[in-house]
Amino acid sequence: TPSRSMPNATICPGTAYNYFNPSSDAKLEMDFIEASSPANKALLKDKVQNFNDFGGTNYAGGINMALKQFDKVEGNGHKKALIIMGDGITMVAPTAPGATDSYWPSDWYPRANLGCFDESDSAKIAAWKAADLAKSRGIEVFVLGYPSYGQIDNQTINGIVSPGRYYFVPNPDDMRHYFDVIYGEIREEAG
Repeated sequence: TPSRSMPNATICPGTAYNYFNPSSDAKLEMDFIEASSPANKALLKDKVQNFNDFGGTNYAGGINMALKQFDKVEGNGHKKALIIMGDGITMVAPTAPGATDSYWPSDWYPRANLGCFDESDSAKIAAWKAADLAKSRGIEVFVLGYPSYGQIDNQTINGIVSPGRYYFVPNPDDMRHYFDVIYGEIREEAG
């Protein structure tokens, strides 16, 4: 069973961190098929614009959820792209290959190179494998990388992203601009 919370623990001398994680499992906000109506597009846009979450990130679980969605529209002729936003610091992993639920791996520990943020090598490898599977299916993987508390794991991000599809976004207020850039790239490639 995936852990939903961990007790407070010291990760750096003199620093306490609460590991409560309300949504470590991948969560689908709206099915591709449902998102096609104008009313549902507005609902989804509102959810994305007001999204606020914290806790351990399961990049592999999110990619696995996206793959399940892409399977529903296989062969529709549309260009397929996945946009991941995050700091690249992955703490939790899927319970199995292709799964969307998560667990805290035993190799989860503070990393000095990340300012003592915790990270898991198992979770990182799972993210890379899930991204490789997406890319093998012809899905372009874009990443909007932004630092959390000044920290970002570019190694994880570089293992996930398709070549030339990484955008570093130090200011979250610039996120919309990068979505427009990605949208333009997708449209141009799709013709």
